[in-house]
Amino acid sequence: MKKLTVFILSLFMMLMMGSQSVLANNRIDASAAIMADASTGQIIYKQNVDKALPVASITKLLTILVIEDEIQQKQLSWDTQVKITPEIA
Repeated sequence: MKKLTVFILSLFMMLMMGSQSVLANNRIDASAAIMADASTGQIIYKQNVDKALPVASITKLLTILVIEDEIQQKQLSWDTQVKITPEIA
């Protein structure tokens, strides 16, 4: 299930970016972007990585993915209340 969800999210991102989002100078038409090799953690591409931006929609989707994974592993339930401390926020 997790691999399928990651695949769907990846496919969604590729469709959203499309071929027109890459400019002639190989910059992504976005405020910021980062690409990393998942197995090594090596940064492959970065653009404005230090720029402060609001939380992106993909971050929200990945948060849901993590929550669903923890629910499947019985670490959380849909009724679990999580307190967000100022340090975490």
